[in-house]
Amino acid sequence: MTNTEKDNLFLILGFDSLEATASLKYNRNKNTLTTEVVIPDYDVEAGIKLAVIESDARGKKMRGITIDVTNRNIPQLTLVGHTRLHMMNDAMLQLQMVIPVLKTDAFVTATLKKDKDLLMDLVTAINLPKTSYQQKASLKFDDDKFEVELKSDMNIEIHKLIPSIVDLHMQLQQLIDHILDQTVAKTDMKLRHIVTKGIEAGDIWLDKLTARIPYLVNLRSKRSISDLTLPALPEKLFVLSDSLFRYQFNKDKMAISIPLPHGGKTSEELNIPTTVSIPLIDLPKIGLNIPAKTVHLPSFTIPPFLDLTVPLLGLVEASTKINSNFYSWEGSISGGNNTVDVPNYIVQYKAMAQSPFNLLSYKLEGTGMMSGKADDNLNYNMRPLEGQGRGDSNLHFNLPFMEVHNMIQGVYENSELNIVSKTNVQKDVFNHVADLKYKDAQLTLKCNAVASAMGKSLNNKVELGVSSQMAILRIESKADAFTINLKKLQEISIPAQISVPEFTVLNTYTIPAFTIDFDEIKANIIYIIDNIREFEIELRDPGEIFGDLKVLYLPELPDLTLPEISLSEITLSAFIIP
Repeated sequence: MTNTEKDNLFLILGFDSLEATASLKYNRNKNTLTTEVVIPDYDVEAGIKLAVIESDARGKKMRGITIDVTNRNIPQLTLVGHTRLHMMNDAMLQLQMVIPVLKTDAFVTATLKKDKDLLMDLVTAINLPKTSYQQKASLKFDDDKFEVELKSDMNIEIHKLIPSIVDLHMQLQQLIDHILDQTVAKTDMKLRHIVTKGIEAGDIWLDKLTARIPYLVNLRSKRSISDLTLPALPEKLFVLSDSLFRYQFNKDKMAISIPLPHGGKTSEELNIPTTVSIPLIDLPKIGLNIPAKTVHLPSFTIPPFLDLTVPLLGLVEASTKINSNFYSWEGSISGGNNTVDVPNYIVQYKAMAQSPFNLLSYKLEGTGMMSGKADDNLNYNMRPLEGQGRGDSNLHFNLPFMEVHNMIQGVYENSELNIVSKTNVQKDVFNHVADLKYKDAQLTLKCNAVASAMGKSLNNKVELGVSSQMAILRIESKADAFTINLKKLQEISIPAQISVPEFTVLNTYTIPAFTIDFDEIKANIIYIIDNIREFEIELRDPGEIFGDLKVLYLPELPDLTLPEISLSEITLSAFIIP
């Protein structure tokens, strides 16, 4: 059946009481094509609809296509595509897929615009049950720069996606509590009490050391007493990222002349003939006949140089940021030509991380710069560098318990190279200075390291000299005086004992139970200390040793008695190792 608006086609098949109906409908006005297949005995009622869309908005034509798949008039799959192209400078392509049964949809959109600048965007979005992901990529290109930016966003409703995760978190906490609530053998204390007291003792010990070792202040200020519980689970897990790459073009250009082989010579000097004779070629069987002729070759001259014009190095910038519930990281690097009057190149870099675990947090940043002066003419022959140059580097590296600063300066001038490196760790706890010089075929390296702790310092100097005639190496170390008080060692507080139950390693090796008796260890330490403090040297009477032995020309030896030696402390004065 047909009419002016619709064309319909019906097809009915039957075989052994099995009946199937298929229909095809086409709407000319709406440009839609619909098909349906019905098989009652197998409970099949499927349909596919294909629609072609054409619109004209603001003078820009857009074409699209839609495919719908249904079952019993319930949508199962939808595919949509749109495209637009206007005057070769405005284009768009969009694709979309929807699956209602799985609660899933995804689409991709790409746009391109070209006027004075070139702009291109690519947007991707995916939605899954309790999960979403979006990404956008942008590209920009003009006469000044080239830029690419990438952004992404992912969210997961962890409690809804994994309903049992709360129970798993609770079971893991219960397991930890069960282990900590175990009673230590031969004591009335629980393992939780020992662990907690161990943490508190560590904090007290750290407080005492902080007063004597300044660089522990950062570690002391950031640590916390754990309550031995797992952190709470967030409602959502998210990951955000943002990356950027940009290159700034340098409009200045540089001319390069490359010497060519045999430059300046003519074809006559290179013995290249001026004519080429082609003989007669006659092949009657294939109908080929080429008469003989002479071709004249023009003379030429090879230029001495090949002149090229290349742009100078521009500025490059790259950065990345990542942010999530548990970890955040940010890094960037930039560098390139920063010339104003003289050639100047600079590099800057930075990285920073933040985490609930302090040991995973850090900060790193630095700057490097190089400048110099050279002749206008570039020569690719192997010759010593003539001119002057300067380079600088500055590096900062911060950790929760340590801070490092390094600075390097390099200067080349008057045929002399001088490089100085200075390193400072934890605000003068450790300092290192290295000085490298090269002049008149002589290399000199001087290093000076100073370490300070608990009010004392250690200094080490190294000097190395190398030339074509000799080599010198000099090392010198110096330390301040320090005292070891043996009496205070008896004041050490050590618990009585601890019993370790039997345990198995890797389900293979069984370690029997054993007891660590700290009183016995302490008694042995005190016994050794007392022996050192009460150490005496006794000499027997010479008469008992030598008997009736007599030595001529020597008087009789009197009795020799040494006073009691009581060792309470050992003091070492400053020393120098040549």
